[in-house]
Amino acid sequence: MNQETQPALGSLSVPAEFEREVAAFERLKPALHDQYGGRAVAIYQGQVIAAGDDKMAVLDTVLETSGPVPCYIEWVAPEAPRRARIPSAWVAR
Repeated sequence: MNQETQPALGSLSVPAEFEREVAAFERLKPALHDQYGGRAVAIYQGQVIAAGDDKMAVLDTVLETSGPVPCYIEWVAPEAPRRARIPSAWVAR
C-alpha cells in the first residue's frame, strides 16, 4: 500500500455501531457484575451474546453463533480507571 492510499492517523474514526456497543456495556456494567463478574462478555445490539473466561474464546463463540458482527468484548471487573493505548514516537537525543 503506498502513501497516497493510506488514511492519516487523525482521520480514522470509530464506527457508530461499535460506539453503541461500548455505551451499552457501560450502561449494563453494574447489572453484569452479579452474573458475569470476572468474566469477559460480548455485547451486540445492547445485549450479552457470549461470555467466558477468555476473550478469544468469547470472540470464537460470537463468530460461530452470530458471524462477524460489530460487538464489544470486555472484562466485567470492579470499577477501575479505564486504560487507553496511546501510540507515541520516541525521539533519540
